[in-house]
Amino acid sequence: MFWGFYVLAVLVLAYVIRSYLEKKRELLFLIFFVLFLTPSQINLESNNIAPAVFIFFFDIILQQNYNTRSLRPFVFSFPLGLILFYSAFWIRKRIFLSQGSED
Repeated sequence: MFWGFYVLAVLVLAYVIRSYLEKKRELLFLIFFVLFLTPSQINLESNNIAPAVFIFFFDIILQQNYNTRSLRPFVFSFPLGLILFYSAFWIRKRIFLSQGSED
């Protein structure tokens, strides 16, 4: 239940931030969305997950533990998000380019 509200809140917040920007709106929406929705394990012993950014800052500020274990999921999330973003952009460009040339 918590994750449903959290995803909805991140979507709304990302859309609001995106609406105030002029350039690179979709890319910044994707970066914000991936940044706040990438999950990571809280502890190695448990299966509980939380957003990786919050775990990382919690480790640094409160526990003063400077490891990057909680940021490892970003190694997969950001490249995958960028690949999906640019492939969707390329496909959309090809489709609308081919529709415009049939006139």
